[in-house]
Amino acid sequence: MLKAAKHSHGNVDTSKIKYLPAKYTKKQVDDSIDAIMNATKALDASHLEVYSASAAPDGSGIQLVVAKSAVDHIKAEFADNSVPVTVTTGDPITPIAWRWDDPSPFIGRDVLVGPAHAAGYTAQCTAGLAAEDSSGSDYIITADHCFSTGSGTHVHGEGDAVGNWQLNYGSYVGDVGGDRPEWDAQVIWTKQSNGAGSNSDEADQPQGQWYPVTSAAYSYNGDSVCQDRARSYYDGSASPTAAAGRPAASRPRWEEAPSAGRRPPTSSTPGTCT
Repeated sequence: MLKAAKHSHGNVDTSKIKYLPAKYTKKQVDDSIDAIMNATKALDASHLEVYSASAAPDGSGIQLVVAKSAVDHIKAEFADNSVPVTVTTGDPITPIAWRWDDPSPFIGRDVLVGPAHAAGYTAQCTAGLAAEDSSGSDYIITADHCFSTGSGTHVHGEGDAVGNWQLNYGSYVGDVGGDRPEWDAQVIWTKQSNGAGSNSDEADQPQGQWYPVTSAAYSYNGDSVCQDRARSYYDGSASPTAAAGRPAASRPRWEEAPSAGRRPPTSSTPGTCT
């Protein structure tokens, strides 16, 4: 890992890197999650008991979110699980809409397609925060691993029928205008300004409110991180690499994440979700 860090960022001070050993390997945790989800499959959504299973950030166990009525027997069923399980109550994740080939102004969670870093491939990514510079020019922030950073890289919405992943270009969103690999951040310039190119979601209140960016920092274990994106997940078949612009036999599924607890997709800095 240290060699990889040095290769990517030659000036990194590896003496400041601290290792926190995980009790379980990623494969052990993933295999256990698969077994739990397979053991709790429901006939239909109305009988669903385990809403989600995820690895603890430090690799110490598995976090389950379950229906209130299922807490006791889920705890009992997995009390001796090979990887420790923590059970909390919650609500099922319910997609409320699609963000598919939207017109401008573009917002967070819009599905984006464009040239990948690997020549000849198309990348699928998500519009992140809407941002505006001091002159009023509008931008969308996305991940730097998404699109080619060469000049003139055009980014579009997904131009096919909703849910049909053919990677045809839809509405023009903008051009890649710059990137910061160390933050995995990429700027899409909409070539519009004053909220016409990118803006807040119609559900965000107060609508159209912008917030100054005063600093940037990494997120660490224990921080609250707000999700404002299309939601993708692996459907269990073939290799889930299509989202990185590589060929794969299956496509990730994308839906809009629920709006509860989101911050407006503006130029705000990360903050605590409520």
